[in-house]
Amino acid sequence: MENSILDEQTFKKLISNPYSEAAKEHIADYGLLKVFEKIDIDDIKFGYGESYIENVVIDRSNFKKIDINGAEFKQMLWFKNCSFQHEFTIYDGSVRGLIFINCEFNEGINILNVQTESISIDKCNVKSDILIKGGIYKNFTYNALNEKTHLKINGAFTFIEYFKLSSFIGAYVTAEESIIKLLEIKGDFNSNSRINFKNIRNFEILFDNINNDGKFYLTDLQTENIIGLKFPSLDYIIQNTHDTEIKNEIVDQVKYSSKIKTFLQFYNNITTTINIKQYVFAHFFREIFITKDAGNKPNLAIKYCSLGSMELKGINLSNYDLLILSSDLSNIKLVNTFFPVNQKPWTFSDGLNLYNDLYTSATRQNNLHDRIEYYKAAQNNLYKKIAAEKLSIHKIGSLSAILVSQFYSNHGSNWIRAMLITIFIIAFPLYCLFLLSLDNIQIDISENGKNYFLHELLPYFWEFINPLHRIDFMKDSKIELGNWSAFVDLIARILIGIGVFEMIRSFRKYVRN
Repeated sequence: MENSILDEQTFKKLISNPYSEAAKEHIADYGLLKVFEKIDIDDIKFGYGESYIENVVIDRSNFKKIDINGAEFKQMLWFKNCSFQHEFTIYDGSVRGLIFINCEFNEGINILNVQTESISIDKCNVKSDILIKGGIYKNFTYNALNEKTHLKINGAFTFIEYFKLSSFIGAYVTAEESIIKLLEIKGDFNSNSRINFKNIRNFEILFDNINNDGKFYLTDLQTENIIGLKFPSLDYIIQNTHDTEIKNEIVDQVKYSSKIKTFLQFYNNITTTINIKQYVFAHFFREIFITKDAGNKPNLAIKYCSLGSMELKGINLSNYDLLILSSDLSNIKLVNTFFPVNQKPWTFSDGLNLYNDLYTSATRQNNLHDRIEYYKAAQNNLYKKIAAEKLSIHKIGSLSAILVSQFYSNHGSNWIRAMLITIFIIAFPLYCLFLLSLDNIQIDISENGKNYFLHELLPYFWEFINPLHRIDFMKDSKIELGNWSAFVDLIARILIGIGVFEMIRSFRKYVRN
């Protein structure tokens, strides 16, 4: 059956009243939905003042171009298996739900300054860009067909309450200077995928079941709980602009452009200069952004992911409640970003593997400072993991080794601590014990005893602290070894040797491999 060919006016009449006799010829009835099928339509323009109150569902149809400029769709505007020869543009309009499923676009999709409850773009082949700029979007779902279509979200006053990005093969998405309150990403991303979120105002992020072979970039995310936008009138902007030069520019632009009727049209107009945008944003953004103190911290969750090459840059992770479950972070790159090691509360299923991954990542970047912190956290989690298991001789040895390293140098991170502990807590008490084990020596607390200890015995301490000293290093004083002297000396050599090793190890902590 060939497609029916309709003109613009006939099509508008049909979608205005899908229950009319004329519409029956072009409609299939699917329960509550009446679906227009197999129609060919040339350019269609929906303008200001036009309003459509019924669901508009179109299946297997062909369009040259659709341009919605200020029109209102009170229900759903849904395209299934349709093709578009030229761009689909919706500008400064409103639609309750805008849905594309399995559609073909020879050019792009432009959604500008729109207010809608939901947008869904599902497995569509778009040969140019998809642009979302300005407006309020309660829910936006993007199921990418592949990485060849570029989805671009930008504009300081683009507010998406919930954005869900899914990929089966790959995706190419950039978002900059926008508000995405809740961001969820899941799926498989091939090596050509590019996901870039920069300078986004955000409150919640969820990475769920991601297998990433492409490039992910999250840069300068700002945590803020924005729950809505309230745009001022242009008269209000003009009256409250106190910079005379900027004010005159705004007045001239609004006066001489018939297309500028709303704040978003003015702000996102191509003739609005950067100076004007910067002034307006700096002076009015707090009045426009409706924020709420949520009473809790923002959330960032990574669950069951292999994140691959992901770069986190300039993100203060201590602002978030973190949740990391069964995920591989060994290849992520952290730039001016640090995963906290002592923050409460935050949750991870396997702290040992998590901090080992972060240690590997920091080592790959030669980030020596963070590498040490992640190593200490990994060792602490290793101790907890072993201690929670059934004890054996082997595990007792492992626990002892971890505790000893923590005691001496905090796992190789503090050489001064290792030195002080080795000298004053380990070596000196053992030296005193060694002296007590000698046969022909008497030490008391009298004045003579003190002088004898300070002048005759204490100078040998610096030889004793050398793990390679001879056991008879005090023979010049004609002091004879006792029955326990060799045993005390052996223990001292071991413990002092560990201290020397930990001190050298800690001193070299910033040496690159």
